[in-house]
Amino acid sequence: MNDNIINQLKPSKKLGQGSEGVVILTHDNKYCVKIYSSNYLKSIMFFNIVLYLQDCKLPKTIYRSYLFTEKKNSLNRYLDDNNLPNHFSYKNNNNLRLLSDKYKMTKKLFEVMKTYDISLKDFIEKLKLKNIDTQLKINILYSLFQQGLITIYWLYIKKSIIHHDISNDNFFVKKTKKNNLKININDTIYNIKLYGYYLVISDFGYANSIELIKFDKNPEKKILTVLSQELNPLSDIKDLISIFKKAFLNYNINNIKINNYTLLSTNGDYDLRNSYKTMIKYYISNNKDLENHIILFKDSLTSYMNQYIFSKF
Repeated sequence: MNDNIINQLKPSKKLGQGSEGVVILTHDNKYCVKIYSSNYLKSIMFFNIVLYLQDCKLPKTIYRSYLFTEKKNSLNRYLDDNNLPNHFSYKNNNNLRLLSDKYKMTKKLFEVMKTYDISLKDFIEKLKLKNIDTQLKINILYSLFQQGLITIYWLYIKKSIIHHDISNDNFFVKKTKKNNLKININDTIYNIKLYGYYLVISDFGYANSIELIKFDKNPEKKILTVLSQELNPLSDIKDLISIFKKAFLNYNINNIKINNYTLLSTNGDYDLRNSYKTMIKYYISNNKDLENHIILFKDSLTSYMNQYIFSKF
């Protein structure tokens, strides 16, 4: 994002206030600017992840944001453990000054995000009222569901990222004229029919990654609990399935394919569970073979997803 674009960003209205900062909509409704408070220790993973994703080609179902911050050596005033990647400070100081002046804020971290048409939650409610064929409504919802599954799977298999905050407020729906969404994951092409809409995943504030942050060799007990909850991609997939099952129930549609989706069935969970436990054990101990066990877990996850999830597409 260049200085000319930043100069065009004019504050319009406050969209919300969270624990990490305030979100302001720009006057042209094209961007949101999130202004972070100085207390963002818990958000350090988020900054790593956004920058990590900026360096790769993303599917259209993942939003792209821009971060502006101080130089790395200036972050010490905020952070006790300055565990940041070297490219964290690659945004220039002029960007930071322009944003600070425009939003009259002394805080030193901004995230600039594109806005999208509508949240998934609002879209589902409006779709109910649309005067279109019921089967088309089912097809639209089912397509969005498939897009969400593939996106969550792509994030983990390709980037080892767990979103960990899957809710219908953290997805947006964007209109498209394209007929299909194709995503290549390890030479397997997943082709999803579109019905005029993309589902875009957003808000990586609680995201985690086994490849970006290394924990101590002797973590506290609460850290072990976090590991068991936050580094398993199946928790994201389970939450997404719950969202869409509820959506279909709200339409009073009961006999649908999504009801056939189950996770960790007795026939398929043994290898996956053991592979995950082994990976976490190597992760906690910082064992040099962790990378091999990440690969083994991803292979187990791929087999599970192909057999129990994607086979139903």
